[in-house]
Amino acid sequence: MERRQSERKKVTAVVYLCVTGRPFQRCKAYNLSAGGVFVETRPLGLRRGRKVQLVFVLAIGPIIKLRRLPAVVARVSRDGAGMLLQSKLMTRRTQIASEHTGLWP
Repeated sequence: MERRQSERKKVTAVVYLCVTGRPFQRCKAYNLSAGGVFVETRPLGLRRGRKVQLVFVLAIGPIIKLRRLPAVVARVSRDGAGMLLQSKLMTRRTQIASEHTGLWP
């Protein structure tokens, strides 16, 4: 049974994962939606419920924008982690999903 509340966008995007006390980790984001994203990572010891920051790199023409979104680890697999986006501004999430073609590969 599908539990998602918003449509997923098939994307491959560069995202930096920031966990308090650790250096930024460059990762790939997949299946972005207004409510969450799957982030492919090497094993980082992330646990469900852990609060993190995701920094999306957006290339819009000659302009590069960074979008920082708070997230919570929802599930962990050997390939990465599913994250629930915790931003108060739904429009920022929607904007990132709609700008997915401008994300750096």
